[in-house]
Amino acid sequence: MANIPQSSDADFSTKIPTLGGDRKRGAQVLWRITRMVFAYRVRFPIGIAAAIVAALFQLFIPHLIGGAVDNATGLLAGDQMRNEELKQG
Repeated sequence: MANIPQSSDADFSTKIPTLGGDRKRGAQVLWRITRMVFAYRVRFPIGIAAAIVAALFQLFIPHLIGGAVDNATGLLAGDQMRNEELKQG
């Protein structure tokens, strides 16, 4: 039978790689990532800028939808007022 871990055996904290407080190793990893970024001097800033613009557009969408709903309800209210005026007039 296969060795299937039971719920008491499943300890996921050992599966996550950590630096264990080793600041020197963390600095080495950060420096390695920085060197990789320098290889893409044009693409990296464009990617960061694109991510920021995308986030801003995502924040702007509710504002646009709110304005559209307000306009639609205003148009509907205007139509109702015109219908009442025609009935009275």
